[in-house]
Amino acid sequence: MSRIENLKRNTIAVYGPRQGGWFDEESLLFLALQLGKEIANREDILGIPMIPGFSYWTAKGAKKAGSNCIIGFSPAAHEEEHDKRYALPLRFIDTVIYTGFGSSGAELLLSRSSDIVLFVHAGIDLYHAFLVAREQGKEIRFFSDSSLGRDELLSYLKEKGEIKDGDFLITNNLSQLLGK
Repeated sequence: MSRIENLKRNTIAVYGPRQGGWFDEESLLFLALQLGKEIANREDILGIPMIPGFSYWTAKGAKKAGSNCIIGFSPAAHEEEHDKRYALPLRFIDTVIYTGFGSSGAELLLSRSSDIVLFVHAGIDLYHAFLVAREQGKEIRFFSDSSLGRDELLSYLKEKGEIKDGDFLITNNLSQLLGK
């Protein structure tokens, strides 16, 4: 194995429910923190959309576990717009990429920049992120646990015939979800 292969870390994009609604359930907050911790322990790079919710709590978990490589993709063009127009947090993020392309553009760049794209209890609002990841040929994984709520995106994709059982890793086990 070459020295470069030894240094290779996966860049993992994490998408999940936005803040509000059933995201605020304690079990989902705990899951986000655990996922961040697992990514940090594997020394992988975490990429998130810069929105309050599951992804942000994953960054918090990674940072608390000692990660120093958390990248946030902002819909804003610069820090002032990020703060004033979008009112998005910066805490727990090591590097912010100000895309200037709105949420859709930020999702596109995040998915394209990642090796693995994880969807956790994904709502239909993440359909665009899924399509971009699939079009780019990214490895897509879903965390699904019926005890935490219905996965609208998975149901919708199956209903439309866009995915079928076996197309993607769908698990409720964090170790399997992050397995290399």
